[in-house]
Amino acid sequence: MLALEGITIGSLTGLWPELEAIDHSLRPQLEADCRYAGYLERQRADIEALHRDEAISIPPDFDYGAVGGLSAEARDVMMRLRPQTIGQANRLPGLTPAAVVAVLRHLKRDGADSMAAADRHEPPEALAGQIDVSRETMDRLAAYVALVEKWQQRVNLVSASTLPDIWMRHIWDSAQLAPLVPAGTGRDSRCRQWRGVSGTRPRGVVRCRTAPRRVGSEKGRVPADRHSRDRNPGNCP
Repeated sequence: MLALEGITIGSLTGLWPELEAIDHSLRPQLEADCRYAGYLERQRADIEALHRDEAISIPPDFDYGAVGGLSAEARDVMMRLRPQTIGQANRLPGLTPAAVVAVLRHLKRDGADSMAAADRHEPPEALAGQIDVSRETMDRLAAYVALVEKWQQRVNLVSASTLPDIWMRHIWDSAQLAPLVPAGTGRDSRCRQWRGVSGTRPRGVVRCRTAPRRVGSEKGRVPADRHSRDRNPGNCP
């Protein structure tokens, strides 16, 4: 509580009378220690990260202008000297640890974005083995994805930023819920618990995965593309 602005030890003695025993000459220092403890902890974490990640390479063509939080002076030093690693950057004169940490975070974020982009381009067939589904089920899921992509242009069904990664972020994640759906009689009993679910709309994916086959048909049912269900492909028919 002492980290909150305006709160002092004197403010808390009504709740904890034992605090009155603290010497008045020590109170300002204790209050300052509590107030800045969070900042000091973050600084210690940043210093540990610099020591731990000294070997991380900085690309020769790294764009320091894209790093937020860098002062013009720090940006000029790095662009002029072009350190090859985080460790080299940390030993450059005129650079603060905060500037080097900003570069380190930018490098890590770029690496995470690159990995996400690689996952985003993973073909649907590569996910079939991960969720253990048949070719017929993959056809149903592909039809479901087509419906979502069609109606996403008119109605906000999923976050637009996740649409390029729909197979991983929505299909693969939701399909893992299928084993948790209790067996029941009739389609309503299987779908009831998914009504009202928004966002990723897992019930539509689960229906595609658990849909029974029609007699004389090689494929099970997929969410219908008509009337109000067009606008919400995850709805149960």
